Amino acid sequence: MDCRVSEIYLNAESDLNVKIGDTVIVDIGPSDLAVSAMIYGVPSLFFISGLMMGVYLFHSELLGFLLSVIFLAAAFIIIKLCNFIRPDIFLPKIKKLAEEK
Repeated sequence: MDCRVSEIYLNAESDLNVKIGDTVIVDIGPSDLAVSAMIYGVPSLFFISGLMMGVYLFHSELLGFLLSVIFLAAAFIIIKLCNFIRPDIFLPKIKKLAEEK
């Protein structure tokens, strides 16, 4: 599939000799599904877990809401730490230089 876009600027990892402004082909591999699951799934799972804990263990909707917000914040902190420890996890990879037309 050929997708024509005027310009998109992004940070990407590369072993090639590319310069800023080069037109490149970016590899979006199967790991993007895992990244999406981590970005959307982990916070959702933490939020629901906090809500269930509060409601079912402590029999309080208010406590359930507060725990879900705390768990949601913890999920974002965990994702941020993962990005800090391995910053290349969320970076796309440059596959090759594109031919100018």
